[in-house]
Amino acid sequence: MFFSMPPVRRRSMAYRPYDPKERVVPPNSPMLKWTKTAVFRRCILFFLTLFSAGYGGAILHFILAENKAKFWHGPMVILFTFLFGWIAANFWIGVF
Repeated sequence: MFFSMPPVRRRSMAYRPYDPKERVVPPNSPMLKWTKTAVFRRCILFFLTLFSAGYGGAILHFILAENKAKFWHGPMVILFTFLFGWIAANFWIGVF
């Protein structure tokens, strides 16, 4: 079965001291399957965001190169790529 969310574990909301033994995942746990799925989905999100931002930055670079931009060409492309990546990450998070 394909797990996309961790199983629901209901607990008391009262304060309990931290116990590191509670964080250990047994080898046959459904939590382990969920963790693998989560890592896979995060990798897909990372590469889609990276590709979108890189493509947007390349398009802007070619547009500014045609217009013979001077000293502000490099910083503008870097800033645009960063901000476009930020928007693309939010878009792809919404898709997933």
